[in-house]
Amino acid sequence: MIDRTNHLIGDWLIYIRVLDCKSFSAAADTLNRSVSAVSKSVAKLENTLNTQLIRRDARNFEITPAGQVTYEKAQEICRAYRELVTELQNPSSQIQGTLRILCPTVLSDSIIPSWIMDYTNSNPMAVINIQSREGGSFSTSSLKFDDLVIKSGYMDSPDLVHKKINPVPFGIYASPDYLSSRQIVHPDELVACSILKLQHPSLSGPLTLMGKDGDSVHIAETQPIFSSNNIGSLIQMATEGGGICIALPTWTVKQHLEDGRLQTVLPEWTLPELPSYLVWRYRSNYSMLFSDFISFIENKWNHFFSL
Repeated sequence: MIDRTNHLIGDWLIYIRVLDCKSFSAAADTLNRSVSAVSKSVAKLENTLNTQLIRRDARNFEITPAGQVTYEKAQEICRAYRELVTELQNPSSQIQGTLRILCPTVLSDSIIPSWIMDYTNSNPMAVINIQSREGGSFSTSSLKFDDLVIKSGYMDSPDLVHKKINPVPFGIYASPDYLSSRQIVHPDELVACSILKLQHPSLSGPLTLMGKDGDSVHIAETQPIFSSNNIGSLIQMATEGGGICIALPTWTVKQHLEDGRLQTVLPEWTLPELPSYLVWRYRSNYSMLFSDFISFIENKWNHFFSL
């Protein structure tokens, strides 16, 4: 019957979990199975493929080269199986299934949920899960790319697909109280100010601001009195008069500018915009949900961050 998982697919799923956990016992715990059952499942795969996938003893757990290749192919096999079952159970071609999107916390706490609601209201058989992240780097082999990721910066990998979306503009902001005793008309004057800095790779070196006349000015590196990868904490510090914030995404401070809690510093100058991408791991076939949702998010994003 179609509602029963194929035994071989079950072995593949167990093998994937073992490698994700890098432990037979940890995988057994998450699967609610005995360690011996998990070990037998992997042994059956090794017997079927006639090759050793994992070198293991009482102390060591080592994935063989064949085991790594098998791991990557097993993910493709299981994904294709799930998509096949979904398609066979959905002859009307109605968009359905489950998809996860990974994005920075500032997005998952604000604009992304409303977009998801719009999508699921139009496609009630689709389930979209959001996973937030505060920071950190990705490796090209990260399992997170098996889903959909919104991120800045390009990763050079033949396995990853990057769909460029509109960049995110940055600005420099401070409270009226902080600026009341300071007249800042040129980037060089920032050196004497208390700096609140966003921790982001694009802001790690000296900043380049572009004037309206086309001239660029390199700002000497300043020592921030406060830095964070959390935008909310930077906005709070700035509104409380803690200093000048370099830099914040312009959309995050719109309300603060309207109600007068923040002002734009150096409005005649602009910071480089943040390149942004939708990223996922390449696959030969995409589910209807995956293809449709990517197009939906791209349109929502580009409308929100209009050039």
